Amino acid sequence: MKALFATSVIALTPISAMAEGDLTVGLSAIATRLDAQQLVTGSADAIASSLIYDTLVIRDAKGAFRPGVAETWEVAPDGKSLRFTIRDGATFHDGTPITAAAVKALFDSTLDPANNSLGSGAYKPYVDGVALAGDRTVVFTLKYPYAAALALFAIPSGGIQSPGSLGAQKLNEAKAVVGSGPYRVADWVPGDSLTLEANPDYWGAKPAFDHIILREIPENESRLLALETGEVGVINNVPATSLPTLQDTPGVQVQTFPSTRIQYLGFNTKIPLLSDKRVRQALNYAIDRDAVVNTILAGVANPATSFVSSNAWGHADVGTYPYDPDKARALLQEAGVAAGSKLELAVPEAYLPGGRQIGELLQANFNAIGLDTTINRYEWSTFQGVMEAHKGYEAYLLGWASVTGDADRSLTPFSALGITVNFANYDNPQVFDWVKEAAGQTDPALRKAIYRKVQEQLKEDAPWAPLAEIRYAIGTAAGLSGVFVDHNGVLVLRDAIQAAP
Repeated sequence: MKALFATSVIALTPISAMAEGDLTVGLSAIATRLDAQQLVTGSADAIASSLIYDTLVIRDAKGAFRPGVAETWEVAPDGKSLRFTIRDGATFHDGTPITAAAVKALFDSTLDPANNSLGSGAYKPYVDGVALAGDRTVVFTLKYPYAAALALFAIPSGGIQSPGSLGAQKLNEAKAVVGSGPYRVADWVPGDSLTLEANPDYWGAKPAFDHIILREIPENESRLLALETGEVGVINNVPATSLPTLQDTPGVQVQTFPSTRIQYLGFNTKIPLLSDKRVRQALNYAIDRDAVVNTILAGVANPATSFVSSNAWGHADVGTYPYDPDKARALLQEAGVAAGSKLELAVPEAYLPGGRQIGELLQANFNAIGLDTTINRYEWSTFQGVMEAHKGYEAYLLGWASVTGDADRSLTPFSALGITVNFANYDNPQVFDWVKEAAGQTDPALRKAIYRKVQEQLKEDAPWAPLAEIRYAIGTAAGLSGVFVDHNGVLVLRDAIQAAP
């Protein structure tokens, strides 16, 4: 695996960008849900989650594990169970103690099919059961040895929340959120701002800020201006085209972070036009990926040669479809697609790096091979609802990362029909069987060989068109440290510190 957590500081000049005791953050989108069980890792929700909730273990900026709610942990010699000892004296935001029983109740709820938890997809393939071994010890039994199992307990979906606040319907109001992290919810105006206040009873280091205010600023230009004028101290999703200007701005520091995130175009295979593999292959040939990587995302992306990032263990360089509009037209003709056939492209513009420009490029690419392409532009919250309903869309622009840094978590969430995030409605039982086989394989060489077969078949079936491996660019006020983007693409603010003036 490549180094995932190194950063590069481009410019650093002091500037006062934060109010006394507070940190304001400008985000392309803010959380639409605060229930940890209903989070999608890498989404805007996860930025808030990492502040509101502790996980059993926490990953630092270098990817190393450190104690969280669990002060110690142990993986069984046979690799089939993990034992966590819960920290003595840690409490939820309402003052009740965090116990092993509370942790068990949380994960039992997550795994319960009746609760329809989005976060369950990270655990159901691996966790066979949860048991107590005393007041402070909880044991997770696995279905099979899984090398990346510990990482599952450091992701946003594993945020430790009070058993009394479980249930997505209860967490549509800020007052219902009872977390375990260094900050707690003070005020939430969906679509506008989320204000978090320091948790005075936090077990760890005292939070550096009295408040962290997450503001939704979807327009790139407005977000950049807010940082340059000191209105906010941090912004995410700095556009590639703005990097040269921002790096020369006094009082601003720019950092870029590699990730396991692939930005891709997905195809709803249940739509008649896209049910034919030849059409999906034609669309792959029609895409000018060089323009995506080297023009629109210049400086914040690398070419994607698989649906699994080259930064994830198990990546196979199976290559990509070359830009060949003539081949694309020939495949459409072979598939009997009439000139002028309509195609709709769903794009959550502000949420994705270069979202608007990539959507417009794809529209031009597809129109050039004879299709009539319409872009449907979405705010992130609306887009989530459309996709999770698995209807009302055709082609769609999205991103996906491996939460563990392993190919398994790039693939398993899509390896069955009916899984929430399998928005392509992709259905190939042979591929699904290979993914399951690889997850339980203990021989690394054999496991990699299986993953190669999977990635080769995915290229052939083309339910997705991998576009780019994303590097995340953020801007911060000078003197602010401890802010980073993890390998999932989540902006992590919990360790942010402002240097003394």
